[in-house]
Amino acid sequence: MSIHEQDKLIRAISGDGYASLTAVTTRNITARIREIHASSRTATAALGRLAAAACIMGEALKAQGASVTCVIDGKGPVGQLIAVADSAGNVRVSAKNPTADLPLAPNGKLNVGGLVGTDGFLSVVRDFGVGEPYTGYVPLVSGEIAEDFAAYFVQSEQVGSAVGLGALIGGDETVLETGGFLLSLLPGCPEPDRLAERLEENIKNAVAVTEMLHSGGLDAVVSRLLSGMSPRVLEERDIFYKCSCSRERTLNMLSSLPEPDRAELRSSGETLEITCDFCDAVYYIAPNEL
Repeated sequence: MSIHEQDKLIRAISGDGYASLTAVTTRNITARIREIHASSRTATAALGRLAAAACIMGEALKAQGASVTCVIDGKGPVGQLIAVADSAGNVRVSAKNPTADLPLAPNGKLNVGGLVGTDGFLSVVRDFGVGEPYTGYVPLVSGEIAEDFAAYFVQSEQVGSAVGLGALIGGDETVLETGGFLLSLLPGCPEPDRLAERLEENIKNAVAVTEMLHSGGLDAVVSRLLSGMSPRVLEERDIFYKCSCSRERTLNMLSSLPEPDRAELRSSGETLEITCDFCDAVYYIAPNEL
């Protein structure tokens, strides 16, 4: 897969209809994250994993205009991580300290868990545009992100799921491959334990998600994780790194400030410089616009 190929999401189901798989390839998205945030090698891996998970969760929303916000705050050096994805396939992320880094872990891999930390929570807010948003959260398990999302699905949504997230970042900080998958049991299965064992065996026999993506893209992920289960692809779509910020949104945000605060800003006579946390766009707001 070349860097110019579009990132994609694929949704598949087993032939019997009792196992679902959503998988994404997000190399361009992660490269864009690295470009925007000038993130360290390890922080890029963390943000790339989080972006992949958010894209998968955003697809499940279905409703137009719906969005999901995933926040991880483990009190590690990278600080709070935020990802926002919508049902149209767009995602954006931020980190409080994106340049923070750590030496490699003892196993020779990027120390994402150490950078993120485990003294905190993963929270997920689903906003469907109507009614109150749905919020769920779980304590962080490892800070490695995939295990934390797996715990979220089990504890907060009572869904038996396996989550795989990977980010292969070169020594020169080039993004080589990133993506992930969510493999879930669906209701109504007459033998759920037997199906779970079958899926666990497929996962055990599969290589890392980045290796699957590198060798055969999303088709390889589907064929390996749903091996022997006559999988059917239900949907394939493009996904993008896209921020929703604008000058109008910035003005609306400022207008929500209490009037005394806005009056103080106006009286200063200084032009405000507002930088978007997600894309580093800068908006200049004159005092008379407040």
